[in-house]
Amino acid sequence: MTAETKTSVDALLTEAAIWHTRMDCGTADVIDFEKWRDADPRHAAAFARVVGTAERVREQRAPVHRLLEMKKEAQVSQSRRRFLVAGVGAVAATSMGAGMFALFGGTRASAETAVGEHGVRKLPDGGQLDINTNSKVQWQFDKNERAVWLSRGEIAVVVPHDARPFCLYAGGEKVLVAAGRLNARLRNEALDLLILDGACMVLGQKANGPARESDKSIEVRAGEAVLTSANGTRVRTMAPNDIQFVASWQKGELIFRGETLGTAVDEYNRYLTRKISIGDPSLQAIQLGGRFKTHDPADFLASLHAGFGINVARMDDGSVVLTR
Repeated sequence: MTAETKTSVDALLTEAAIWHTRMDCGTADVIDFEKWRDADPRHAAAFARVVGTAERVREQRAPVHRLLEMKKEAQVSQSRRRFLVAGVGAVAATSMGAGMFALFGGTRASAETAVGEHGVRKLPDGGQLDINTNSKVQWQFDKNERAVWLSRGEIAVVVPHDARPFCLYAGGEKVLVAAGRLNARLRNEALDLLILDGACMVLGQKANGPARESDKSIEVRAGEAVLTSANGTRVRTMAPNDIQFVASWQKGELIFRGETLGTAVDEYNRYLTRKISIGDPSLQAIQLGGRFKTHDPADFLASLHAGFGINVARMDDGSVVLTR
């Protein structure tokens, strides 16, 4: 093989590996991938070689993963990541060249939204990830597990049927999710889960540690929500209005049906860089209703003035103060 031919092959393998990584993470456009693959038989051959190497890497990773889980827990999570990256990199370098190291290092796909933004991602298993305002989420799917990590904010997940377990890691908790739909929100250090369809199991095991004798696995079914924190775990049955209130953000809406003004303002402020504040404490407990757009509070503020005689004072910095 000439140096020029080797360079060409390496370039094809690198391009194929990039496509494989994007497909595996769910960030690739399937139509664009198929156009690239079908444009040249060498593309398809390179992609097949990359897939075969990736599968061998994952097979060699599995026993290492099981070994690491047996280690004592103080630094298991960080150690596991370092060890697996090193091991995968060695196999990839041997099989396809050192340039492939980063592509098979267990990279997680990620998405992040700013205040007021709403993102949607298709997942590799055919599911969907909705990402609410000011949120950060990562995901990684392999032959053994489908894993999603929520580190900030709120997501809604559609989980299709699949032989691999689907695990959500958030708020220090590990949640095993059956096929269905759920809404997950981090409230400071607490995880608030609403099951819209299907079921989940909040495991008696912290995400970064072993099970504790005081922990118990809790099953949560459709129409139920669970709030879990350092203070304990509470399961509650949700009324239809409460479910609609929680899930309305997926349509870019806030639906209020009896919530207090204090609650409504707190919810709206999640989507606003120019916040609303209540200047008169007596307004906090007013109950209200209506359907409003998350990105624009104009109708919400107008309804407060028209329906309750609340004065809407706009400050120089664009914020709003509500008073009698």
